[in-house]
Amino acid sequence: MKKLIAILMGVTVSSSSVMAVVSCATIPKHEVPVLFEGAPTIPGTEDAGAWKDYSKDDKIAAFDSGFSKATKQAYGFPWIIMQLRNLLSVTGAAMNNPNQFNKHNNFLIGDDQGVQGAAVHGIWKNEDSEIQGKDKREFFNKFEKTQIASIAGLWDLYNESKHGFTPTATGAQASLEIAKEAFGSEDGQVFAKNFLGLNEDKQDSSWLEQKITIDGNTKFLNSDVLTVISNDGKLENEDSGTKSFKEANDKTDPPKERTKKVGQDVLNPFSQFIFSSGNLPTPSIVVKDPESNSKADETPPKSGAIILENYKEGEKNKWEIKKDQFLIGEATPITINYKFTLDAKNDNADKYDVKTTFEGLRPVYRAIAAEANNKENTDNKKLNFVKWTFAGYQFNDFNFIKDGNKDFGKTSKPGEGAFSKIKLTKLEIKKEVK
Repeated sequence: MKKLIAILMGVTVSSSSVMAVVSCATIPKHEVPVLFEGAPTIPGTEDAGAWKDYSKDDKIAAFDSGFSKATKQAYGFPWIIMQLRNLLSVTGAAMNNPNQFNKHNNFLIGDDQGVQGAAVHGIWKNEDSEIQGKDKREFFNKFEKTQIASIAGLWDLYNESKHGFTPTATGAQASLEIAKEAFGSEDGQVFAKNFLGLNEDKQDSSWLEQKITIDGNTKFLNSDVLTVISNDGKLENEDSGTKSFKEANDKTDPPKERTKKVGQDVLNPFSQFIFSSGNLPTPSIVVKDPESNSKADETPPKSGAIILENYKEGEKNKWEIKKDQFLIGEATPITINYKFTLDAKNDNADKYDVKTTFEGLRPVYRAIAAEANNKENTDNKKLNFVKWTFAGYQFNDFNFIKDGNKDFGKTSKPGEGAFSKIKLTKLEIKKEVK
């Protein structure tokens, strides 16, 4: 039986977190472990929060904090790590019919809006020339802002350049430099041919592990909260200032052991790490009267301001948080080092270290207002905490992709465009020395 690696690596964007290992007789499941290199810093601790004392499961949980389970959304840490590996690994075999092709193209739509076919996978399908262009070179010259982030797409671009093609599109030029760095060596050539199923001497290739580098690009989400006292719907001290969660809950336990939540917030605020190069958002309040034009409408989207709408219901004052307030964080790089084997059934098979850096990862925060039960509050007034809470990741600075991206058209579905601004800025391939 000939090698099936082209099918092996054709992982769909909706796949599970395991990678299939294809052999001649069976199709077992092979989990790709998530590991960490480095340690995050936790405020108030002496040695990065005693990160060394965290178990493997604790470390993964610290970056998810129950987010995926609690919110029933798939835009947190496990999701983004899985999708990055899927994007890197996707091949033309995953798009072997029009439905799959459209699914991948829509989900992985690039930054060149309005340009058909410029998806970040960068894979040209000859039978889809109406969308992608009449030939491969025409296709690659669609990539002005969009850059290619799959091994298969980069390999095609690299080989086209070996036959005299010089792209004129800026994004394609940047991607070609990455491809030359990756495949210009013998190690890169052997890896790519085996990965893509071009070498019939090998089979059962597979990823073995993925190690995420923590190097100054993580924050402990000990986010500030804004205390607001309301009585009969009236905001009495909207300028009361901010407090940390530790102050708000008067907790002295080590961060990993703190579990108390603020109000109805579903996430554990004391055990979440965020990939972010910028500062975490600090909340402030702008009160808006829905019946009048307010300066709240002009609030800069990245200011950290949270809009509360004040209105009357009969004779009573009411207020509630304005719906769908999101804040897109600063872009940050994420480095993942993968280990790849040419034969998963043979412990002595050649293995390769594949170092990648993806630029443009952004955390997304959602504004919430939660009532808090404070024992010191004895005057029957409602004590509320207003804050930004983590909502997910995306490689895009538009609105939260979870709800569909209106910038990509009215028919955009949730998740489409989540990777449109991704930049694969490093793809380094080296064979392990035995």
